[in-house]
Amino acid sequence: SANLLYSPVKKLTFGAEYKVGTRETQSGLKGDITRLQFSVKYAF
Repeated sequence: SANLLYSPVKKLTFGAEYKVGTRETQSGLKGDITRLQFSVKYAF
């Protein structure tokens, strides 16, 4: 995963996170996923 945070002013923060995952079950089934998530934080 990778995270990026940007705070243009003291009370405001923007964030982005990118994740990649894979899975294989005991029966041999396989899967993968990618996820992009954004956030905004305002401290008052």
